[in-house]
Amino acid sequence: MIAVSALLLPLMLGAFLIFKGFQPRSAPSGRLRTFNACAWLGTLLAVVGAVLLVWNGSMRPVDHNWWLVAAAFFGAVTFILSMLAATVVRHFVFRSPRA
Repeated sequence: MIAVSALLLPLMLGAFLIFKGFQPRSAPSGRLRTFNACAWLGTLLAVVGAVLLVWNGSMRPVDHNWWLVAAAFFGAVTFILSMLAATVVRHFVFRSPRA
C-alpha cells in the first residue's frame, strides 16, 4: 500500500495538474464547464467501477486480504488514464480553428 501511494499519488497529482493546466482559453465557458463536469463524473464512475471490479474478483479466500491494495492500485491507474484521456479529448473538441 505504501508503494502504491508513493508511486501513484504523484502521478495522480500530475494527471490532475495536466487536466487543469491545459484548458483552452478561447472556448465558451458554459460548454467547457459542462465538459469538465462530465469528465470528472466519468472519472469518478470509472474509478468506482475499477474498485468494484477488483472487489468482486478478489473475494476468494486466497486473495481476500489483498483486495484493498489491488483496488487502490487499479483505482489510481484508472484515475490517471481517464484524466489524461479527458485532457486529450478536450484538446481536440475545443481547439480553435487554424488561421
